[in-house]
Amino acid sequence: PFPSKGSTIGPYPNGIRLEGSPMPEWYYFDKNGVLQEFVGWEALEVKTKDSVGRKHGEKRTNLEDKEEKSFYTNYYFNQDHSLKTGWLYDQSNWYYLAKT
Repeated sequence: PFPSKGSTIGPYPNGIRLEGSPMPEWYYFDKNGVLQEFVGWEALEVKTKDSVGRKHGEKRTNLEDKEEKSFYTNYYFNQDHSLKTGWLYDQSNWYYLAKT
């Protein structure tokens, strides 16, 4: 269902994808296999045992979930829409972006 080789992270055909090439890059595709053209910081929903099967943005019903933000994590996308890893200097701050 995707236009190029690589592997998808997660139980569904949408999500972050590693391209197979000499210099691999990470990209984010929606559930239809369309490249999401994010640039800069983007908060994306994290799939956990509690969120698998829910639609994006669907409210949690578990009363023990005190912080909705714990279901999201921040990613930084380059101008070519690939996922940035390693060190990033942004607005006078340094960030280390680990490989997923």
